[in-house]
Amino acid sequence: MKKKIFDFKLYLSFDDIKEINTANEKVKLQLSNFELNYGTLSSKFEKDEKAIDELENLIKQQKTLEGVINILRIELDNNLTFDNKLSLH
Repeated sequence: MKKKIFDFKLYLSFDDIKEINTANEKVKLQLSNFELNYGTLSSKFEKDEKAIDELENLIKQQKTLEGVINILRIELDNNLTFDNKLSLH
């Protein structure tokens, strides 16, 4: 059974990206709105509020989604999967 530990939503205005050729250019995004599942992090990984806040700050420092995934794999579990949600099996 998967447990969701991280969820984010991304909304882009079409007007903001309509001129970008995504085949040749990367769309820069900033991860500003995300949620950590405190229940899973505290029960499964035995993280207290301070440790979860530190993890949140590490996530905010990442420049790529791959960076976020790597931080979570290092800090939590190497078996995380990503399918619009980072999940632990």
